[in-house]
Amino acid sequence: MNPKLPYVLLLGAAVTIFILSCMLLSRGRQSPSCESQPHIMEKTGSTSQSLVFADLTPEEMAQVVRYLQGNLGVQLVDASRAKPSDNCIASVDVQLPAKAEVLRFLDGGGPRPPREALAVLYFGNQPDPNVTEYVVGPLPTPAYHRDVTVQKYGRKVPYHRRPMLGSEYEQVGAFLETMAFPAAPTFLKEVFEYDGTNVAFQSTAPHGFHSGDRKSWFIVFQNVSVRHKGERVAYEISVQEALSVYGSNCPGGMSTRYMDGSFGIGRYASPLVRGVDCPYSATYVDTYSLFETLQPSKRTASLCIFEQNLGSPLRRHYSNLQSLYYGGLVNSALVVRSIATVGNHDYVWDFIFYQNGAIEGKVQATGYPSSSFLHGDGLRYGNRVWEHTLGTVRNSINYKVDLDVGGVKNSLVAHDMAFEMARAPWSPEQQIERPRLTKKVLDTEDQAAFRLQSKMPRYIYFAANSKNKWGHQRGYRIQITSFAGDHVPEASSMERAISWARYQLAVTRRKEEEPTSTSIYNQNDPWTPTVAFADFINNETITNEDLVAWITTGFLHIPHSEDIPNTVTVGNSVGFLLRPYNYYDLDPSIYSHDGVFFTSEQDFTACETNPIACLPQTTSCLPNFPPFTYDGF
Repeated sequence: MNPKLPYVLLLGAAVTIFILSCMLLSRGRQSPSCESQPHIMEKTGSTSQSLVFADLTPEEMAQVVRYLQGNLGVQLVDASRAKPSDNCIASVDVQLPAKAEVLRFLDGGGPRPPREALAVLYFGNQPDPNVTEYVVGPLPTPAYHRDVTVQKYGRKVPYHRRPMLGSEYEQVGAFLETMAFPAAPTFLKEVFEYDGTNVAFQSTAPHGFHSGDRKSWFIVFQNVSVRHKGERVAYEISVQEALSVYGSNCPGGMSTRYMDGSFGIGRYASPLVRGVDCPYSATYVDTYSLFETLQPSKRTASLCIFEQNLGSPLRRHYSNLQSLYYGGLVNSALVVRSIATVGNHDYVWDFIFYQNGAIEGKVQATGYPSSSFLHGDGLRYGNRVWEHTLGTVRNSINYKVDLDVGGVKNSLVAHDMAFEMARAPWSPEQQIERPRLTKKVLDTEDQAAFRLQSKMPRYIYFAANSKNKWGHQRGYRIQITSFAGDHVPEASSMERAISWARYQLAVTRRKEEEPTSTSIYNQNDPWTPTVAFADFINNETITNEDLVAWITTGFLHIPHSEDIPNTVTVGNSVGFLLRPYNYYDLDPSIYSHDGVFFTSEQDFTACETNPIACLPQTTSCLPNFPPFTYDGF
């Protein structure tokens, strides 16, 4: 053996260790952990700086419950245990003040409106069972309550219109298990392999075929303030309703018309999973509600807020003619998201705020497809997706958009393009089909109500009484993305309850007595709707008025084999955009610090010229991610 060989091997090992140590030290210097940011919880409620729109805090909800228990003079049973023959508190939510009072406070230095709650109570233990809505205030120390039911709906709300309580579904389930199922043991064993535990049921809605019907089909499954640059643009953007219309040759499937707002869309906002439902590093916010119980319930991390690089330029241009330059801006947007799981459907609700002042409302549908048992001529109503499974569904979503463009008073204007024949001035014998701009002020609600399949002007915008630098009325345009079809035939006895779905867009005068396009009571009595949106449209003038846009979006979803096990969000997304239209003198995103511009004569690798060139140096720390948690079970 060569006596020098051990020394050579030791020297080689030492060099290798030295190189690896340098690499690790270098990597450590380049990628330290970012400094943790302090976690700040924003106060909400009656003493916060969130002013008049904040949700009720758990403490405020508890105060309202205690006040109602002590001041109504009737026994209130916890809704989680209530029978239909009991009195109970169904829900407690914030009661928003009148818009005029809010604007006096926000813009005019007026007094802050009293903070109030809206409580929905079921009075089953009375000679005339009914649903009553009370406004309770002022918070945080309630001292009064007033019945606003007749004021809101023009009449009392019959008891049969109430959304069913969870306890009622439990009672129905117990009845099925103890009375109905034992009456058909052979059928259940042969069809469902029923062992007493392996089936679940789902109610259809509405109940029956006429107002006041007290019978329903049940399906049994086998278990296997928006401001931009300091100006208010929108006073309210809110989800009103989500409609699902099913069809099949089974009783439950053919009679189902789900109005998910009746069950409570926000109520079913589910805890969000970091890194899947939202980016891992998003800000997560807890929300609270009070439904069917005497105690507020907390939904941990049910709202997320994040800034997202959408992976494309918001604007850009590259020039290689005469002058050589590049200019562009990354399309980063602020996203506010919640996901509601209503039965089998998961709705991903996004409100997206862009740097150019545009606002997008978007919903993506996912979850499990609802199904029917495949038999007979079932393929007339959908596709076969499993051994004995099919289903169809149409989804329609309704939004309320209260824009205040340059102030409360706006008008509705339509722009489009038409062709005119013109002779070429330099060659009069030649004619040219020349596009020209068409303009029309829509003066009345009837003119501003666009039926679902009707042709609508391609530019419709809320116009302010002020003008921009170039002499045009400042405006915000409504642009709808939808594939909605007919909801139900208008001759249907229940159509008035969902008459908002007749219109892709309807603009009406804003009225405090018309706060929503539907009612939670419409689901269980659509034949005599508590709120019929069609009544909102009565040909009133809408020129220079406070206006509201009611937007309907939707799509036809025919379940297919790729919907198993879950429907994907790709292609199942609809919504609308609110886009500035002559509102500014130029694109406001020009002032963004993320803009990039350099010419062929500049050093585009220098940070002073091109901030993007410095990203390898400035992003030299690893994100300090919080630990993964989940509170959904």
